[in-house]
Amino acid sequence: MWKVIQILTADPGGVKENVGSTTPASTGCPTLYPLYYATPQTGFTEYCTSPGYIISGTFMTTVSSVAGITPGSSVIYNTDGTPFVGLGNDYRYPISNTISENTFELFNFKYMKVDSEGIVLDSGNISCSGGGSGNPE
Repeated sequence: MWKVIQILTADPGGVKENVGSTTPASTGCPTLYPLYYATPQTGFTEYCTSPGYIISGTFMTTVSSVAGITPGSSVIYNTDGTPFVGLGNDYRYPISNTISENTFELFNFKYMKVDSEGIVLDSGNISCSGGGSGNPE
């Protein structure tokens, strides 16, 4: 970067006006909110049978509630701000606004599917009614 500045500020007969005072426009950073997930699975039964799964992992996103997660437009981040590497369309992550919830005890909860670039592919609800089999709503 210094080499570029040195070349731009050198005066080989070229233009050098405003080189030292040019500041890029501020784009701002989006506010990221912490939400929580459990281990992803391909089926529903695992979440709805004892002992269930504890929602204990933290992810970040620009919406403040799991209700606002939208397929195709929501992006999921790790806590360090890097894109969350999801497992794709076959895996559902149970998600919650609250940490330490157990999927077996919740009976109804939201899930999301996330691709390898952190983009939400699908989201919905899982209902554990009906003998623990688990069904999408």
